[in-house]
Amino acid sequence: MVGERPPARADVVVVGGGLAGLCTALACAEDGASVVVLEASAIGSRTTGHSTAKLTALHSDIYSALVRGKGTDAAQAYAAANVEAVMSLRATIERLDIDCALTSATAYTCAATADGVERIEQEANAAQAAGLPAELVDAGLEVPALAAVALADQAHLDLGSVGNAPCYRRTAG
Repeated sequence: MVGERPPARADVVVVGGGLAGLCTALACAEDGASVVVLEASAIGSRTTGHSTAKLTALHSDIYSALVRGKGTDAAQAYAAANVEAVMSLRATIERLDIDCALTSATAYTCAATADGVERIEQEANAAQAAGLPAELVDAGLEVPALAAVALADQAHLDLGSVGNAPCYRRTAG
């Protein structure tokens, strides 16, 4: 609880109460470990709280970079892991009935310049080669962009609603 000292012993201590830390803590607890999450601030308020809180397998131009640097197999493995992570996190939110305004949405990586359009085209092709149902779109975007890679059935959430969750806070003394 906030302001209290954590237990003297725990199987696992997770430092950081952002999305990665909370997912790690939950996985360990569900595997039977006693877990303590230490957070210097409010849950989800630091890196996670300053993010767009997207749950997506689409990240900038990672697939074209992976195909170029490591090959299609690496891009496929990355895509599969990210798709599984999105599905798993959505299922966990629903299973635990976490009030975080989980909303299905299409994820976009956009190009605002003519030079960027070529990168977006390469990313759309690489994402498709990696097994994602990505599409290249150039019309109807809600932001000023010349083109975008679109990936449907992704999501976003609001971690502000879970920011008051109980956590241990280090106190002086």
